[in-house]
Amino acid sequence: MSDSTQLNARELLDAANAADSSGARLARRGSTAIATMSIAIAVLVALFLLSVVYIFPTGNIPLIIASVSLYAIGIFASVTVYNRLRVSTGPGATHRYIVGLAWTMSLFFVGVALTFLIDLTTPLLWIPFAIVVAVPLSVTGLVGARR
Repeated sequence: MSDSTQLNARELLDAANAADSSGARLARRGSTAIATMSIAIAVLVALFLLSVVYIFPTGNIPLIIASVSLYAIGIFASVTVYNRLRVSTGPGATHRYIVGLAWTMSLFFVGVALTFLIDLTTPLLWIPFAIVVAVPLSVTGLVGARR
C-alpha cells in the first residue's frame, strides 16, 4: 500500500470515528430534550387534573379560562422548546413517548371520570392520584434519557 493510500484510509477512519462521536452526542442531546419535555408535560397534565378537581366545580369562568390557558401555553412551550433543542433522537424514543403519554392520559381521564362518580375533593386522594397520573410519562422520559 502506498503512503498516500494509508494516509487516506487513516483520514477516513478518523472521520468515521468523529462522526460516530458526533452522532452519539446529538442522540444524547435529543434524549435529554425528550426527557425534559416528557416530564414537563406529565407535570402539566397532573396539575390540570387538580384544576379539574378543584377549579372547574367552582364555576368561576375567569379562573377556568386561566387554568386552561396556562395548560395550553405550557404544552405549547414544552413542545416548542423540545423542537428547538432536538436534533436527533435514539431509536424507539418516539414510540416510548407515545406509550407513556397514552398511559398518562388514560389515568388522567380515569381521574376526570372519578370526579363525576365521587363527591370527594380531599387532597389526600387527589394529590397522590395526580402524582400517579404523572408517573408513566415521567418514567418514560427518564428511561429514554438513560439509553
